[in-house]
Amino acid sequence: MQAVELEDAQRICRANGLPEPGTMRRIEVGFTNEVYSLDDAYILKVCTDARNEKAFAREAALYTLFRERLPVPQLIAFDPERVVVPHPYMVYPRIRGENLYDVWHCYPVATRQSIVEQLCSLLKTIAATDPREIAGIVDAVPSWKNAVLLRIQTSVDICIQAGSLAEEEAEKIQSFVGEHAPCLEEQDMALVYWDAHFDNVLVHGDRIVALLDFERTELASRDFMLDVVKRM
Repeated sequence: MQAVELEDAQRICRANGLPEPGTMRRIEVGFTNEVYSLDDAYILKVCTDARNEKAFAREAALYTLFRERLPVPQLIAFDPERVVVPHPYMVYPRIRGENLYDVWHCYPVATRQSIVEQLCSLLKTIAATDPREIAGIVDAVPSWKNAVLLRIQTSVDICIQAGSLAEEEAEKIQSFVGEHAPCLEEQDMALVYWDAHFDNVLVHGDRIVALLDFERTELASRDFMLDVVKRM
């Protein structure tokens, strides 16, 4: 069952001074929230998981912060209060473009290089953000090393409990982590958008026109974003 139906979307639009949509289409890209296209003119994003509400609010705040600096959605509305519908939501005009995932294989090498250069420039802009601008939006991370080690240990524990990781394999992982953990001591903390997978990048021709889904943006070691780009 969908989080909202057409009549809910119409109520949302009325509440925010927008024309009532005649059609609503669910967009199947994304795993955390439900996303809908309203009359192919607006995007309605709904947070259906209470555990994700803090990240959802962070995304809205970062869209507002970067609206003049980056190609991000231009928020028309963000409502966490559940007055109109029983879930937090945001609305923004649909950005005309294609998912980079859908067209990457069609690009010649020169265009791919240009896209990567553009993406790195945008990531650099994010990393250059003054920490005072994101106070209260993004949580401080006192130790990048501890944050990474905790993530690894949590993932290992979950896999063991699920029966998908043998004890001896877990021991090998823990041994490797213990040996190489000192590599994480050196850190240069910055705001990092680490969800830069191709579904979150919209392009028009050979130009990036939008970065989407800023929920996974946090203070992290600056070189973490290079790992993301390399994996892409």
